Amino acid sequence: QAYGKAADRALRLLAEGTLSTNKDGRSLCLLANTLLRRPGLLDPISERTPFVQNFLDQRAELLSSIDWTSSTAPALLEGNGVDEFVLRRGDPDAPQGPAPRRYLSVWDGPDAISKDPGSGRLALAHRLTDPDHPEVARVLVNRVWHHLFGKGLVPTVDDLGSMGQEPSHLALLNHLTHRFVQDKGSVKTLIRSILLSSTWQQSGAPRLDAKKADPTGSLLPRMPIRRLDAEALRDSILAVSGQLDPRLFGTSIPIHLTPFMDGRGRPGESGPVDGDRRRSLYLSVRRNFTVPFLSIFDFPSPGTTRGRRSISSVPSQALALMNDPFVVEQAGLWAQRLATEDSADPAARVEQIFREALARSPDEEEAAFCLDFLSEQADLHSTTLEDTKVWADLCHAVFNLKEFRHIP
Repeated sequence: QAYGKAADRALRLLAEGTLSTNKDGRSLCLLANTLLRRPGLLDPISERTPFVQNFLDQRAELLSSIDWTSSTAPALLEGNGVDEFVLRRGDPDAPQGPAPRRYLSVWDGPDAISKDPGSGRLALAHRLTDPDHPEVARVLVNRVWHHLFGKGLVPTVDDLGSMGQEPSHLALLNHLTHRFVQDKGSVKTLIRSILLSSTWQQSGAPRLDAKKADPTGSLLPRMPIRRLDAEALRDSILAVSGQLDPRLFGTSIPIHLTPFMDGRGRPGESGPVDGDRRRSLYLSVRRNFTVPFLSIFDFPSPGTTRGRRSISSVPSQALALMNDPFVVEQAGLWAQRLATEDSADPAARVEQIFREALARSPDEEEAAFCLDFLSEQADLHSTTLEDTKVWADLCHAVFNLKEFRHIP
């Protein structure tokens, strides 16, 4: 009875257009949305509320207008099962015998034929996710490991078949896959278990004894050093300069178009150099017009899928860090922020730069080198150490350090 009264009130306010201004509007709005999504709950009160009856009538009219036999999107509809024919050498004009629908023979043997009356897509999906066939779970576990360590337990993350490489730790892969299935496919639980392991918590410092026994590092004697992905590198530059906008959600930011980005399909709008300070996640992606800075650091082509990105080390990457307008701009903004926030003592400011960019203090040799560098740049610009141009040069140099763009 109380539920019915609340429902009556919610729908009445909704019909009057005053639901959002009511003091209980939030809870009543949730109730009204629940009722509208589940029309069966509306039947007991539909006769007493004309608005509800009107809604139900309109909904029934819309449902009756749907053409369930549409051929414009057959992949979204379940149909009857149709067996294809084997085409000799792929020639559609030379069909051979029929190829009955079936599961993969590696799982069910050579004689297993699908008896599903439908198309078989749903049955195949259930088969792929069956706990007795954890191949899909094994692939996902391997990819999670790849993203955490930079290399999968099976290095060929896109091919775990006979053409791929052998796993470096087969027992570990099977163990994690079993736990993943037992945890009902919880990726968060899988990541948590890996991050709490002693393997993940190892230092990245090299070990001479392990170098001799395991030159390739496939046995994980230490945490492998990895270069930041293109998006993470750009976000790190924004974060260190103090410009990163941490807001969530929102529309995509148009990419900044350079004079060299021309051709068919060129966007009509050019975005700001810094991408409105948003994370790289929010940058618009155009198949033929990717962000040059990201592309140089192996941003994958949006025209296809890829489980493992290429990792290259080429001169163009150093040139981008030295000359890209985005990097130069952020170095200057970082220097300006340091001038307003930190001590005027050059040594203290150098300490702050290292802590913000590299999460450590400089050693004596590095601190002395930085101070000498600042003096040289001041002479070059014919100015003093208080000039932000001098500090912008040092900030720019720090962006170019290998330690900045690698995870030790």
